[in-house]
Amino acid sequence: MKKLIATVIIITMSMTSVFATTAFAQEVTQTAQRIIEVNGKGIVSAKPDVASIYFTVESKEKTAEKAQTKNTEVTEQVTKALKELGVRDDAIITQYYSIDVDQIYNQEKQKWEENGYRAYNRFMVKTNDVNHTGKYIDAAVKAGVTNVGSVSFSISDPNKYYKQALQ
Repeated sequence: MKKLIATVIIITMSMTSVFATTAFAQEVTQTAQRIIEVNGKGIVSAKPDVASIYFTVESKEKTAEKAQTKNTEVTEQVTKALKELGVRDDAIITQYYSIDVDQIYNQEKQKWEENGYRAYNRFMVKTNDVNHTGKYIDAAVKAGVTNVGSVSFSISDPNKYYKQALQ
């Protein structure tokens, strides 16, 4: 009996260390369960069906109110241009908005001084028209976007592909 268990230990150690430990315990107690642990990797390729485009409108003015007003005007121009291309209201998602004091370092006085205000509006646009993301970027830039942060592509229903990969 001990020879058979020793053989099982050698074979299972190459499969997994967890099983080998269980086999040792079985020799001592004779009550441990036998377990086989299997690891695998499934890969499924799929074309993305959602594009997320990240834009920023930045406005600099002498007062906070003027910076905010200018930022609002430009943001409205950008959203209007995107809506004319078929982007829905709920697909334009504000992620960050702020108005900050703009400062500049004065070398002569050795201190920071106020240099107006900056308003930032960062938002994301989601579209299923992944093959034409360039037209959305072009329209937004023409309408006044000051920064295109990034474009990312994803799958709207990743669970469907996850199940395929498990198979």
